[in-house]
Amino acid sequence: MPNTRAFHEAVREAFEALGGIRSTSEVISWIQAHYPNHWLESTVSAHLYGCTVNNPKSCQHHAGTPKFLYAYGNGRYELYDPEKHGHYKNRTPGRQGLSPSDDADSEAAEVSLSLECDMEAFLIQNLSQVEKGLTL
Repeated sequence: MPNTRAFHEAVREAFEALGGIRSTSEVISWIQAHYPNHWLESTVSAHLYGCTVNNPKSCQHHAGTPKFLYAYGNGRYELYDPEKHGHYKNRTPGRQGLSPSDDADSEAAEVSLSLECDMEAFLIQNLSQVEKGLTL
């Protein structure tokens, strides 16, 4: 299974190839055509949401995800262009700089992501403790 970083690159590649505003289904179709049997449709949908600059929840739920898409709503996205869409810092339009509290938020997100990665690694190595005979 490809790693998360490669997946984000595939999403960006899809938008660069397709151009303009694209629907979730168009991106799913492109990724499935160019990377068959790599990712589920739900994975594509979740990462589209996670890559948006203008969705406050994407920062909370997908803190480590690169932000390079602008969401129009109704499953429509476009590559983010600050000149066209406005400037976003920590998902807030128009902020030009980061305050000290933003640095603290960033550190908290990194710690949270680190803990999540550690938990994932532990669970992968100890699946039999979750349920006898459970495999990945």
